Amino acid sequence: MSDKLDEAKTQIITRAAFFASILLKQDSIPNPNVQRFRVDGETIQYNPQYVREQTKEQLWFDLLVASAHNVLKHPFRAKAMGGDYDKDLFNHAAGITAINTLHDSGFTLPEGYTYEREYKDWAVERVYRKLKELADEQQPDPDPEGQPNPDTQPQDGDGDGDGGDGEKDDDPDGEEGKGDSDSDDDGDGDGDGDGEDDKKDDGDGDDDREPPKNMPCDVHEVQAKDQDELQYKEAKADMSLHSAAMAGRSQGDMSANLERLVRELKDPAIPPEEIINRFVCDTVREGNDWNRRNKRHMSNPVFMPRKSSLGIGNDLIIAWDTSCSITERMVNKGYDQIFSSLAYIEEYGSNPKVTAIYCDTEVCGVEELSADDKPNIRGGGGTRFAPVFDYIMEHDLQPKGVIYFTDGELWGKDDIIGKNGRDVQNICPILWVLVEEDLYCVDDFKRFVKEEDFGEVLTLPNGWDE
Repeated sequence: MSDKLDEAKTQIITRAAFFASILLKQDSIPNPNVQRFRVDGETIQYNPQYVREQTKEQLWFDLLVASAHNVLKHPFRAKAMGGDYDKDLFNHAAGITAINTLHDSGFTLPEGYTYEREYKDWAVERVYRKLKELADEQQPDPDPEGQPNPDTQPQDGDGDGDGGDGEKDDDPDGEEGKGDSDSDDDGDGDGDGDGEDDKKDDGDGDDDREPPKNMPCDVHEVQAKDQDELQYKEAKADMSLHSAAMAGRSQGDMSANLERLVRELKDPAIPPEEIINRFVCDTVREGNDWNRRNKRHMSNPVFMPRKSSLGIGNDLIIAWDTSCSITERMVNKGYDQIFSSLAYIEEYGSNPKVTAIYCDTEVCGVEELSADDKPNIRGGGGTRFAPVFDYIMEHDLQPKGVIYFTDGELWGKDDIIGKNGRDVQNICPILWVLVEEDLYCVDDFKRFVKEEDFGEVLTLPNGWDE
């Protein structure tokens, strides 16, 4: 059974790197109580019998839909609904947005799937509200005196056939007509009767939306014991999306629609502390090690990564541009935020550590720090970033993430990337943190990083360290 799913995952890896990156971060768990597939923000559960009965092509698209639900954070958005909502209707809305996203990203929908053009680019909450509105319109208005509403009751029919009564009457014996049918047909049965239901909308119009027959995936709320755990899990999901975008760009399969979906990660409205937290949580916590093959998939001709394990210290490297622009107060604030983020990760224990590298035109100092240590800031000369990447490669540090604090006052590919910058980028993501938003060089530095595709940039607001 697992082999069949693995083959479907292999197709996604070779055909859709962005969605594969999301998919491989989730464990696949058999669950016979699931109708087809189910996502909850952490796992993808599947019905073994359903998997057995499907073709490989059907399964690969089903897994794509499951990945799309996670890309769109539907388990978190279901949680945010607050519990007092129609879960079936939310699943319907989530299915519409997931399948529309795949269609708009260039995927061909298999037979049985429907592109809902009127909901193009709609968020799941907006689709849900519209579906709820349409469903409510189908409900008859009760009479204030508790009597049947004549506008929703069937008229007398003359026939003796088996025609239905339209909307069900209060009389259980069906005296108004001879038929016993519970259906909503118009009363034109096999006899001569011609009684008709005067209900304005019989539910057969364009607004009567039944959930698509081939909606393959249910969405369950993400589970968290408290708000802190929920925030951690959401931060992890956001950074998974960020990492997936990097993987998709490297394979050249990021459509304009997918780029739009991940753009919110760079929204300046998101507090800088939250962006740092997301980066730390996603890069340091357990992930996929693309340097080692997963032993469970040794027979698979396509390389399947194994789960990586946590190391000590060198997992996260904090680099500082110490060319006089970084203050001691800013260094302390930066470390406070990073260690606060590491505190979410139980595997790091009560005393997590990071590796700090201080650099002006050369590496001036390297130290391993815990939350209680006082940083020993060194430097004060000019500015070059490349020596940090040289040091990482020369000492084989193998980090999971690099955060580089700087004012961005540097130009020139050799001084920024150097001979080893790309090698470090191939090992781990890089987050550039610009310490002030009003510096004259900020826009030029951000433009360089974007054109060279050399990491992501976070710009701190003025006074962030106060």
